[in-house]
Amino acid sequence: MLTLVWLGVVVAGFFALAYGNAAGWLWTGAIAAALAAAWGAHLMPLLVVIVLAGLLVVLAISLNFPPLRRALISDGVLAVFRRILPPMTPTEREAIEAGTVGWDASFSPAAPIGESSSPCPRRSSPRKSNAS
Repeated sequence: MLTLVWLGVVVAGFFALAYGNAAGWLWTGAIAAALAAAWGAHLMPLLVVIVLAGLLVVLAISLNFPPLRRALISDGVLAVFRRILPPMTPTEREAIEAGTVGWDASFSPAAPIGESSSPCPRRSSPRKSNAS
């Protein structure tokens, strides 16, 4: 029964980390804490905890340091994607190099030059009241 409670807490914690878009070091710490709790409560045999902790250390070192991750994982995955995907067409390249629509919107003829593009323009003179 205690194992099911531990497993439920671990799954809920991992969902919370995923929902919060937690950093890699936080995931590593949470997994290490879960392994320590499992070992401390005698939920897993010592050999299993040692093997999982060793796997965690190897993965944590390779995934949490960007230069190492790039050399060991990212470069290989990128090479596979470059072989799979078709080459970029000249039209696609021109569209990407042209910039974003947000930056180009300031040159739109709908907005007068020199005026702010705020949704609520300010009036230059105060309103006159119609009270008689």
